Amino acid sequence: MARKQSATKQPATQQPTGTSYLEWAVAAVGTVLVAAAIAYLVWYGIARPDGPPELAIRQLSEIQKIRDGYLVEVEVENYGHSTAAAVEISGTLEQGGTDVEDSSATIDYVPQQSTRQAFFQFSENPADYTLKLRVKGMAKP
Repeated sequence: MARKQSATKQPATQQPTGTSYLEWAVAAVGTVLVAAAIAYLVWYGIARPDGPPELAIRQLSEIQKIRDGYLVEVEVENYGHSTAAAVEISGTLEQGGTDVEDSSATIDYVPQQSTRQAFFQFSENPADYTLKLRVKGMAKP
């Protein structure tokens, strides 16, 4: 008669029970960060000052010679507390009070407290004239 071998049971590996202190600490830090971000966004939405866009335009770089003329890079900065959309800007070359050449551009939007760049293209060299930069208009988004 064959003897049955008794099966020896291996001790089961024990999985840690519960959540470790490190996991609780990381969860607490994450919760505090998310709560702080939400609180800031709510505060900013309520407390930020209102007002129209305040746009300023300035020449950014030296005049660049290109194949069909000259490029002038400009920057429009919005100092205001609301976004400006469809911002129309212009550059005019003047000599002795007479307009020699105009160039214009439209910037899709300039968010509050930010800047956007654009280029004016001229056939005449802007270095030979007075360059007048102007924000012509904008829309409310």
